Amino acid sequence: MRSIKKKGQRGVTLTELLVVLAIIGLLATIAVPVYVNKMEQAKFNTAKHEVIELANVEEICGIFHGFYVPLCMLDDLPYRSQNRPTVGIDDVENTRNNLNPYLISTGVPIYDQMDHQLSLSDADSYVAVNKLYYSWQGPFINFKRYYMGLGIYVEPADPDLGNVARDYPLDPWGNPYIMLTELGYVTTQGGITSTKLQHVFDRMTILSMGPDGNTEYSTTGITSINPSGDDDIWVHFGASGLAPETYYGSGSFSGNNPRSN
Repeated sequence: MRSIKKKGQRGVTLTELLVVLAIIGLLATIAVPVYVNKMEQAKFNTAKHEVIELANVEEICGIFHGFYVPLCMLDDLPYRSQNRPTVGIDDVENTRNNLNPYLISTGVPIYDQMDHQLSLSDADSYVAVNKLYYSWQGPFINFKRYYMGLGIYVEPADPDLGNVARDYPLDPWGNPYIMLTELGYVTTQGGITSTKLQHVFDRMTILSMGPDGNTEYSTTGITSINPSGDDDIWVHFGASGLAPETYYGSGSFSGNNPRSN
C-alpha cells in the first residue's frame, strides 16, 4: 500500500533540533544563576529578619524575667507540676532536668557574671530564678527550623526528652544561630565563654554565620575564614556597651561593611 504524504507536511531537521537545544541551553545558563541568586537573597533576607526576631524576644524575656536565656529555651512551655506528658514535652522543667542552662542577668555587667552565672537549678535558692522557673512567661517564639541534639534535624517520632530540650534555632542555611556578649561567645546552654569572634561586639548579639556557615572562633578575636568576604549577619540587643544603635550588616549582599560602626 502506498503512503500518501499530505501537502505542506515535513519533519524536523537535525539542524533545527540543534538550534532549539542551543537556545534552551543558553536560556538555562542565564536563568539558573539568576534563580539561584534570588533564592540565596531570599535566605539572606530571612536571616536578617530572624536575627532581629530572636533579639526582640530575648529583650522581652529580659523585661519579664530579668534574664536573657539560651536560645533553646525561648520556645519552652511554662512549668506544670501535674498532668505532664511523659515524652515530647518541651517546658522549663524538662530543660532544667536535662540541660540546666545558665542565665544571663540583664542588670549585671557581663564581666561580673563570668564564672558566677546562675542556672535553672538555682530556682530553690534565688528568688529571681524561682520566679523565672515557676512563673515562666514563654513560649516567646516558635522556631521555623531547629535541631534536637547532634545530627537530629527533624523531630523524631518518639523524641528523647534531652533532645527535645536542645531544640536550637537554625538559620536558613541550616546552621545554628549564635548568641554573643561583649566578652565572648554564649554556649548553647547559656554559659559565657571568653572565646570571641573577630567582629568586636559591645552589646549582646544574635548572629548567623551566613551562606558559608563559617565563623572561626579564637581566644584572641575573630579570625574570618570566609572565602568571599564577611557574610555574617547580626543584630545587637541589650543596653550594655557603648553602641547607641541596633543594626545588622553583611558584605556579600547589602554592600555594607558590618565591621564599620
